[in-house]
Amino acid sequence: MKNTQTIFSGIFFIILIACVIGVTLWYLNWTNSLLKSSVTEKQAIDSIVVSYPELKDFPSNGLPPRSIKSVKSGNNLYVAFIQEGSGRPILSAKCFLVDYNKNILSENAYNPSMAEDSTSEFSPITCTPTSKPIK
Repeated sequence: MKNTQTIFSGIFFIILIACVIGVTLWYLNWTNSLLKSSVTEKQAIDSIVVSYPELKDFPSNGLPPRSIKSVKSGNNLYVAFIQEGSGRPILSAKCFLVDYNKNILSENAYNPSMAEDSTSEFSPITCTPTSKPIK
């Protein structure tokens, strides 16, 4: 009888340890996937600058001013590097879509013509001004 109790106690202990290890591994995998599930603005900008070193001077308050605007969409981030002007609010922009692995999924550019009125409101998602000014 004592041997049977010892065997059952040993089996119970092994099952308990296996459950604790399983739950721990599941939790670590779950938290790791949460950390990887989205990209921060800094991570996205750093990833873009590595591929496009000419954008390393963004943002800047010098002349012409340069700004960065981003919009989160799910696990991805749209990032626009905008070169601003004084007579024209936006001289040009380069827009990127960066996924949670910091891969650049798409690239667009906005270069308004001299006759085109642009506005200071800009969408990194469409890589275009969001509205036209009222005249």
